[in-house]
Amino acid sequence: MKEPLTSSLRIRRALEADCGTICGIDVRSRQWGYRGLMPDDGLAGLSPEEREPIWREALSSTSANRVWIAEREDRGLGFAAWGPPRDADVHQHTAELYALYLEQDAAGTGVARALAEGALREMREHRYDRAVLWVLEANHRARRFYERRGWASDGTRKVITRCGTDLVSIRYAITVP
Repeated sequence: MKEPLTSSLRIRRALEADCGTICGIDVRSRQWGYRGLMPDDGLAGLSPEEREPIWREALSSTSANRVWIAEREDRGLGFAAWGPPRDADVHQHTAELYALYLEQDAAGTGVARALAEGALREMREHRYDRAVLWVLEANHRARRFYERRGWASDGTRKVITRCGTDLVSIRYAITVP
C-alpha cells in the first residue's frame, strides 16, 4: 500500500493559471489509466495542447463548472471537475462529476477520495440531491473506486469514440450525502 498523501494535501479551487497543470494531469492520467483499454498509439498521441481549449473554458470565470486541484508541495497531483448535467434525461437537481484524474503516483494514496468527497460536499452546498458520472465499462479500477463510495450504475449506456476506438461508457449515480 502506498503512503497516504492526505496529511500534506491541499485541495483548492483551480484558477485559470492552473490550466497547464490540469491539461498535463488530464493527458498523463488518461495515458496510464486507460492503458489496455485504448490503443497505445492513440494514448501516446494525446497532448496537453489539445486539451487546453476545453480546460481554459472550464476554468474561466464565466463557466458554471467547478474545478478543484489537489496539490502537495505545490505539485499538482489530481483534479476533479463537476457542474450541471449534460444528459437531458436526469432530474434538474442532479449534478455531474465530469472528471476525476490523478497522476499515477497519487493513485491509492487518498487523493482521489479527497477530491470526490470534496466535489460531493460542494454539490450538496449547491443544493443538488443526486449526482451522475460516466465511466468506461471496461475500466474496472475506476468502477471499483466509485462503487466503494456508494455510486452504482443506473443502467444507462452509450458508445463513445476515443483514440479511434469505440468504447462502452456506463452512467453511475449517487444520492448526494
